[in-house]
Amino acid sequence: MDSNYNEISIYEYYKTINTNRSILLKINATVLIVTLILLLVLPNVYRSEAIIIPPLDNNSLGLMNILNEIPFDIGVSDNESEIYTYVAIIKSRTLIGKIVKDYNLIEYYGVDNIEDAIKELRGNINIELTDEGTLALSVDHPSKWFGLFVNTYDTQIQVQEITNAIIFELDQIYRNLKNQQARTNRIFVENRYNQNIKDLYNAEEKLKTFQEENNIIAFQPQLEESFKIYGALFQEKTDLDIQFDYLKDNLDLNNSQLQMIKSKNEAIETKIKDLLSKSFRNTEENRNNYILSFRDSPELGVKYLRLTREVEIQNKIFQFLTQQYEEAKVMEAKDSPIIQILDSPNFPYKKHTPKRFTLLVLAMILSTILSIIYVFIRDSFLKKIHK
Repeated sequence: MDSNYNEISIYEYYKTINTNRSILLKINATVLIVTLILLLVLPNVYRSEAIIIPPLDNNSLGLMNILNEIPFDIGVSDNESEIYTYVAIIKSRTLIGKIVKDYNLIEYYGVDNIEDAIKELRGNINIELTDEGTLALSVDHPSKWFGLFVNTYDTQIQVQEITNAIIFELDQIYRNLKNQQARTNRIFVENRYNQNIKDLYNAEEKLKTFQEENNIIAFQPQLEESFKIYGALFQEKTDLDIQFDYLKDNLDLNNSQLQMIKSKNEAIETKIKDLLSKSFRNTEENRNNYILSFRDSPELGVKYLRLTREVEIQNKIFQFLTQQYEEAKVMEAKDSPIIQILDSPNFPYKKHTPKRFTLLVLAMILSTILSIIYVFIRDSFLKKIHK
């Protein structure tokens, strides 16, 4: 039963198609003619392609390199950042507007104003970020209408020239941005460099004043010398004490020798006490005295350490900024090409689009399917009317 029903259905389909074959032929013939006319009228579109890579030699400023070494992971590498900058510049109104004016594309595209021409050219620029980290740039350029019958050599030449011009303008704009960045960095480093010179001078003057006021040439050697003097005085006092104790049992206390030893011992003891407890700072006695008092030594040592450390810090900063300043001036004056081209824009020997044969086949397949659907709907509608 089902088999007979299927056979009847297939027969009915065949009968409907056969009955309306003239309609099907007319529809498909019309579609074929219209499609052929459109395909003949359509312009040829040619594509020129190039491959751009990030700078192989990263000549960014040393200060920037130091900042880049900070271990922050934000998911974008330096090369990717460069590529994204390229994309933004290529799509910018500045670059595309320059190309539109240079090649008179307002007239070529047949539009009314530069905004429409920019929009048209922007739509013809294709950018792809490859897995290898390069930028694939391609530009589509249409010929005049009736692409099969007109000479398209000028169009083929022009699309290659436009692609080259885009890369050239990309390099110019990117270089200007880099120079502006270098100039800003140079001004910043220069200001910091000049400030550091003042800071270093002030630190050196403070250290000099401190040394002059306290007769300090080199704190550590002077302190060591004070210890040596203290040791020598203490040893001499000990020897005098021994002599005095020995002689006082054998000589009269008023003996001149004993009195001399006693007097000398007292003088040494006074000197030792002065070393241990007296402050020599800011006194007339200290004017030509380079021996450090033990009482003053801790405070003087801390101040001397701080002042010398400040001078050393400012000197290190000076050395660093001097290098950065010279590098910043070199980078600001640098005017060499930056964009690295792996594959130069090619001359398109073959058109990119339209694929006329493919479009014709697709049009006929679609026309056949839609026309068959139409005759079935039409036949069903007529049967309902007759009933």
